[in-house]
Amino acid sequence: MGSGIGAMGSGIGAMGWGNGHGRMFGAGGASKIDKRAFLNSQLVAAMKTCNASSAEASATLESTLDEIVDVVTVELAPARDAKAEACIGEELWKVDLPAASFADAFEAHVVHAKR
Repeated sequence: MGSGIGAMGSGIGAMGWGNGHGRMFGAGGASKIDKRAFLNSQLVAAMKTCNASSAEASATLESTLDEIVDVVTVELAPARDAKAEACIGEELWKVDLPAASFADAFEAHVVHAKR
C-alpha cells in the first residue's frame, strides 16, 4: 500500500491553492413613486372591487413605514353608502405600501378619487 500522499497525490496538487477577491457595488434600489397617485389608484381599485355606485370617493389614511395602520374615514359622493364605504375601508387595509416611497415613521394621507 502506498503512502496516503502517493495515493491522493500531493496535497497541494489535489486540493489546489488559490486566492481571489471581489467587490460589490450597488446603486439605486427600488425607485420611489408618487405616493398620492399610488394611493389614488388603490382607492379607485377598492371602489371597483366593492361595486361602489358613487363616482367619487375620499379617504383619510395613516401609515407607518410601509403599512397602512388606520383607515380613519371613507366617504363616497355624491351619495353616501355605508356598506360600500366599509368595504372600501377593508380593501384599503389590505394595501401593501412600497417601502421605498413610504419610509416615514408616521404619515397622514387624504386621498380623493374619481372613476
